[in-house]
Amino acid sequence: MSSNDKTLCRLRWSYPVVNFAMQSTRTCCRTPSYKVDEESLKTLGKDALFNSPYLKERRFELLNGIKHSDCNSCWALEDSGIKSPRLGKEDFFYYINEFDKSEPEVLRKKIDNASIDSDLVKADKPRLLEISMGNTCDLKCSYCHYHYSTAWAKEMVKFGDIPKEEIDNEMAGTSGEFDTQFWKWFEEDAKDEVEIINFIGGEPLIIPKFYDFLEKLLEIYKDHDPNSRKVTISIVTNFNSNDQFINRFISMLPKLLDKFEVDLNLSMEALAERAEYIRFGLNWNKWNANLDKLLSQDYSKHHNELLLSFQVAINVLSISSLEEFLKFAKSVYDKYGIAPALRQNIVSFPDWQSPTILTEDYKIYLDNAIDYLRSVKDEMSVVKHPWGQWDHYIDFLGTVKEGIDTAQNITERRVKFFTWFREYDKRRNVNLVGTFPEMNTFHSSCELLFLTTEGN
Repeated sequence: MSSNDKTLCRLRWSYPVVNFAMQSTRTCCRTPSYKVDEESLKTLGKDALFNSPYLKERRFELLNGIKHSDCNSCWALEDSGIKSPRLGKEDFFYYINEFDKSEPEVLRKKIDNASIDSDLVKADKPRLLEISMGNTCDLKCSYCHYHYSTAWAKEMVKFGDIPKEEIDNEMAGTSGEFDTQFWKWFEEDAKDEVEIINFIGGEPLIIPKFYDFLEKLLEIYKDHDPNSRKVTISIVTNFNSNDQFINRFISMLPKLLDKFEVDLNLSMEALAERAEYIRFGLNWNKWNANLDKLLSQDYSKHHNELLLSFQVAINVLSISSLEEFLKFAKSVYDKYGIAPALRQNIVSFPDWQSPTILTEDYKIYLDNAIDYLRSVKDEMSVVKHPWGQWDHYIDFLGTVKEGIDTAQNITERRVKFFTWFREYDKRRNVNLVGTFPEMNTFHSSCELLFLTTEGN
């Protein structure tokens, strides 16, 4: 086996991420952000965004079988037996071979002999571009962070977790030069290569700049023939917004669908009061009303169809009701005729909210979810999204089960689970065990670990 068989991953090449609130970039959403300073923009131009010396060195390491800590999220999942987002050697070769048509053995030699200055280390063929317009968000999801939620930021400032000035400095927005170099990079390198443009937040639907960005994309692609090459606008949204923003977004869908495929990724993994606990600030009834308003429209007259995905963030609190959520997802298809994809996502940070800290008895909930998926997978084979097919989700949940068996640092993480959610309940006037009564035994065992290891 080659030394790089367990490190190769095209996402470091093909998956650029840009954050307009922090003037930062990264390649792959599971790696740390890289602040782009004005000096780098001046000396490197557009290469300061995704081809800085730092990012090129990280790619060079993957080519040489070196596991840098930037990718610890995937290394840890794989060490636990869970399928990570890393796409692997075969996918990497397929991606490289799209623009380097060398024979396999020749390409292998090029990769093995690549230097830090090799074209193979440079990233200029993006496939998935992810854009964060800012951290404005109306929710405080339990596993989120102030980088992605102003609601989280306000709470942390209120309780003295972080000075407001520190947040303001981090989230200061972009300079004119950063914006200029981004659009230069987009029009020269990305426009004719990118397949998916994915918007995240914060919450995109309540950020005015999001709509300006969409209008600019419509202008850039005004002469694009959607029959020649499909470009997908993907939007990750909590879909909890008020009528003003929901109506504005829905009214914009027709002209988007005439030029792009639109994939709406709704972030949700639980129902009713359980969802409201995990995604604090969520109004479940409002969320359902928004979903009904969206899916009751007629999109058949437009060139592209509207795609729907559920961005299911598997976490320590969602496992016990996962089967019920999957039944809800199936009911959406039954009612509206739009088959939602199930996006594979697992909370690995913060690690005390990962499902891998659970005890073995929780695997029965995964078994029940898997059995349900098997019972409907043929009917749900209509899902077109290659990353969201229901039969693939069966395999994914199987790796989550394996992760419960092989998890590391369990005691430390269970203690943190207890202490962190104790404070969560106090600050937000909620009750974990009251909302998830089946977790009482597990919660008590974590409390006992706390008392025996740290005392009260």
